[in-house]
Amino acid sequence: MSYYFAMAFATVETKAAAYDLCQKTVNLLSEKAQAQEHARNMYPSFKLRCNFEGVNLEGGGLENLLRDMWVQDIFQVRFVYWPQHKLLALCGDNYPEAVESLFGPQVAFQNCTDQDYEVDVWDSNISIFQTIIDGISKAGKETIESLLGYDATNEDYARRAAVYQAVYQTLDLGNWLYGRDGRFERIKMSGLTSQEKILDVQRWVRYATQKM
Repeated sequence: MSYYFAMAFATVETKAAAYDLCQKTVNLLSEKAQAQEHARNMYPSFKLRCNFEGVNLEGGGLENLLRDMWVQDIFQVRFVYWPQHKLLALCGDNYPEAVESLFGPQVAFQNCTDQDYEVDVWDSNISIFQTIIDGISKAGKETIESLLGYDATNEDYARRAAVYQAVYQTLDLGNWLYGRDGRFERIKMSGLTSQEKILDVQRWVRYATQKM
């Protein structure tokens, strides 16, 4: 089965620090400028889905209710925390630049194309990534082939692909992807923590998307 998902990573020394960064992220996303940018980024897919389902977003009543429900949904942000690696990930893409800047470079995990990502895709500030890269660079050919499950005819290619596989396995992303428990903690958080904030963001979003 094919898959695609994006994550951006940050080092966090403690669980409290992880939750603080999650809170900082959702609070920033809920500020007016970021909230409107986020809505503009996400709105085309919402509008496409509504058009496909025959919902007229130019009307009122049910249509406005669907839009307001959508707003609450897209401000529910998902994170993954690995306490053993002191690592936190922001899940998804298309976030405002100010929000993305709280984390390191984003990595797109997928199996539809080759996984021989260049080494600089993996943030050197993340210790587990650097540990994996160092280990793969010193590993023998048999170790690389065992990790990949096939013969390594192009050793440079194989080592780059092995780094991807080692990251994927070390972070237990197979279990995360398919909704199973694993060696990680799932976190979901929103900055829309009061009725007043919800109404403010819904109003900002309606204004930002009304001409799209």
